[in-house]
Amino acid sequence: MKSGTLTVANMSVMKILSVVVSSAILIYAAICVFMFFFQKHLIHIPYEQLVGDPLSQGMEFEDLYLTTPDNARLHAWYIPNSNSDYTFWIFTGNAGNKSYMLDAVRLIYDLGYSVFIYDYRGYGPSKGRLTEQTQYEDAEFLWNYLTEIRNIPPKKIVLHGRSLGTAMASWVATKTEPAALILESGFTSVTDMSKHIYGWLPIDLLLRWKYDNLERITQYSGPTLLIHSPDDEIVPYHHSVRLFEAAPGTKQILELSGTHLEGFIDNKEIYTDGISRFMALLSS
Repeated sequence: MKSGTLTVANMSVMKILSVVVSSAILIYAAICVFMFFFQKHLIHIPYEQLVGDPLSQGMEFEDLYLTTPDNARLHAWYIPNSNSDYTFWIFTGNAGNKSYMLDAVRLIYDLGYSVFIYDYRGYGPSKGRLTEQTQYEDAEFLWNYLTEIRNIPPKKIVLHGRSLGTAMASWVATKTEPAALILESGFTSVTDMSKHIYGWLPIDLLLRWKYDNLERITQYSGPTLLIHSPDDEIVPYHHSVRLFEAAPGTKQILELSGTHLEGFIDNKEIYTDGISRFMALLSS
């Protein structure tokens, strides 16, 4: 009887353990499936509604709708400034839309530079199917618009990417010859960022969106400015350090304080002075 009772008890424990392990495997597999098919929605968080425009910040601007070769519709602002012949092409982050960048745009404008900024497909009024590849195709299309339609000399365009936008800026830099490249709160790659956040998942097998800044920065030999805060709670500061170390050209790193979203606001003077010093090198 004792032996039989123990056997039944052991079988019950084994059954419970089997259910627990099976459930854990199913949950893990479900998370992997979700990551594979829905990773776009983890990376991109677009807002359709604009919260302002350049005129609300005291800047005259051109409101542009540009149709790509595959009939996507991109919304952009061109903010001219007669105080300089340089144009800053600003690439936005992964959340919101370009209107959430108006404070940063105003700082660049106040330094005397023209600004071009647009929304990725699905962000703000921009329409079209968003993939990593279409983002690069749109960037090429917009580069041609700036240089061929607006006749801005390539060496008068400064590529300025922020957060996710650093991936677009670095890609354009490797395909063209801009005046300079500015990467603000940048990351080495989405693969590295995903391993930092989801290290318990097989990221190399699951990830389809790459955004490999580290590889691209080694292919760009022009002037490069890295801007980052060690306090950044979203993109670790060491990502910019690695990008700085990998950049083969003339390079600077500007250290801010504060959070991922507020660093440039909390350090306006350091931020604008750093960009001004960097730009002065282009004229020297």
